[in-house]
Amino acid sequence: MSSLSLIFANIGGDHSYGVGVLLVELIIVAVVALAVKYVKLPYTIALVAAGLGVGILRAQNFLHLDLKLTPELVFTIFLPALLFEAAFNLHFRALKENIRPISLLAVVGVVMAALGVAYTLHYFVGVPFAAALVFGALISATDPISVLAIFKELKAPSRINILVEGESLLNDGAAVVIFKIILVFALTGLFSLSHSLVSFAVVSLGGLCVGAGLGYLVSQLIRHVDDHLIEVTLSTILAYGSYLAAEHFGVSGVMSVIAAGVVFGNLGRRVGMSPNTRMMMAVFWEYIGFLMNSLVFLLIGTQVDLSLLTREYKIVLVAFLAVIVVRAIVVALLAPLFRLVDKPIPFSWHGALVWAGLRGSISMALAMGLPETLENRQSIILMTFGVVILSLFLQGLTMPVFLRKLKIVGVERPVYEYEKRIGRVLIHARALQVLRRLKEELFLREKPYEELVSFHEAELKKAREALENLGEDQSEIFEEQKSDAEKLVTQAQMHSLHHAAERGLISDEALEDLINELAETLEEGDGH
Repeated sequence: MSSLSLIFANIGGDHSYGVGVLLVELIIVAVVALAVKYVKLPYTIALVAAGLGVGILRAQNFLHLDLKLTPELVFTIFLPALLFEAAFNLHFRALKENIRPISLLAVVGVVMAALGVAYTLHYFVGVPFAAALVFGALISATDPISVLAIFKELKAPSRINILVEGESLLNDGAAVVIFKIILVFALTGLFSLSHSLVSFAVVSLGGLCVGAGLGYLVSQLIRHVDDHLIEVTLSTILAYGSYLAAEHFGVSGVMSVIAAGVVFGNLGRRVGMSPNTRMMMAVFWEYIGFLMNSLVFLLIGTQVDLSLLTREYKIVLVAFLAVIVVRAIVVALLAPLFRLVDKPIPFSWHGALVWAGLRGSISMALAMGLPETLENRQSIILMTFGVVILSLFLQGLTMPVFLRKLKIVGVERPVYEYEKRIGRVLIHARALQVLRRLKEELFLREKPYEELVSFHEAELKKAREALENLGEDQSEIFEEQKSDAEKLVTQAQMHSLHHAAERGLISDEALEDLINELAETLEEGDGH
C-alpha cells in the first residue's frame, strides 16, 4: 500500500477505509474545481483527466485505492440524483414547446443510431452482428453535461440548450429500454418486432406514469408542510423512491425519475414551496448534482486502461467515427421532420446537435454490466470505454470553437451585444453617482471632479446612443428587454411587500400568499 492509502486504512481500522477513499475522491474533486478556475478547461473533462492520472498511478503501484464504477453504483446511486436534478430544473413550458423534436431525437433517433452503428461495424469492420447491435444500443445514450456547461458559459440560445438537455434526459430512458430488448436478442437469438414495440411502450410509458404519479403525490403532500428541511428530505425520497418503485414494477426507473423530477420541479415548486423552501431546494439539488457529476466523471477516468486502448486504437477509432457519422446522418434525416412537426431548427444548429452528443457514464455502466456469457463482451467494453474517452475529450474540448465557427455563439449575437452596451451605460452612470457623492461627502476638489465627470458624461452619452441604435427591429433584443423589465418590476414589487410587512400594513400570512403569487409570475417569465 502507498503511504496515503495506509493513512486512511489505519484511521479507525478497516471499516473506515471506504470513508478514506471517499475523502480522497472529494479532495481530488475540490482541487480540480479550484484548478479549473485558473485553467481554461471544462470541469468535467478535467475530472476525467484527473481520474486517468489516478488510474496511471494505480497501474504503476504508486497508489492503492479501490476505485470502482460499477453498474449498481451508477444506476442506484448516481443516476437517480443526476436525472432528478436535471428534470427538477427543466421548465415545463420550454419542454412542452420543444417536445416534438426532442422526442424524435430521443426515441426515433436512438433506434436509428443503434441500428446505424451496428450495421456500420458489422459490414465494414466484421464485428458479429449481435455484438454490434448491443454496442450500438448502449453507446446511443448521450451525456452532454460538459457541453451544457459550455452552452451556459457562452450564453448559447436557450432553445438549443433545451433541445440538447431534453434529448439527453429522454434519450437515457429510451436507450436503456432498447438496450435491454437487444441484449435479450443477443443472448437468446429470439426477436419479435411486435413484442419489442409493445415492450418498449409498456416499459417507457409505465415508468413515466409511475414517476408522474409519485411526483404529483409528493407535490400535494408538501402543500401541508412548511419546513424546508422536511421538504428537501421528501424530494430526496422522491428521487430515489421513484426509480426503485418503477424498477420493482418492471418498468423504466430512468423514465420514472425524469417524470417525477419534471412534475415536482414545476407543480410542486408552484403549489407547495415557500420562497425560502425554493431557495433551499435549489441549493441542495445544485450541490447534489455537482457532487454526483464530479464523482462519476472522476471514476470514469479511473476505469480506463490507457495502455489497452493504445494497443487497440484502430477498433476504437473506427467505433468512434461510426458513432459520429451515424449521429450526423440521423440528425440530417430527422431535420426535415422538425419542420413538419415543429418550428424549424436553424441549419447551423444541426452541426451543434451532432457534436453535442457526448457519451458518458450510462454507456460505461451498461457495458460493464454485460453478462459474462455474452460473446465479444471484452471487445464491446473496450470500444465503449474508448468512444467515451474520445467523445469527452475531442468533442468536449472543441465545442466552444465549434459553436463560434457555426456562429451560434460569439460577439455578433444581438443579445450579447445588447448586454455589453447596457453594461457600459450602467458603469458610467454609476461612476457619475459616486463622483457626486464624493464631492458632497469628502469635499472632492472642483478640478479633478470636473475632469472625471466630463469623461464619464461623454462616455455615458456615447453608450446611450449606441444602445438606442442597436437593433430596434430585432425580436431577440425586444424579448430580452421585456424579460429583464419583468424581472426587475417583480423584484421591486417583492421589496415593496416586505417593506409593507415591516411597517405592519399587511400580515405575515398575506405577505406569504402575495410573494408566492409574484414568484410564480417571475418563474413564468423564466419559462415555467
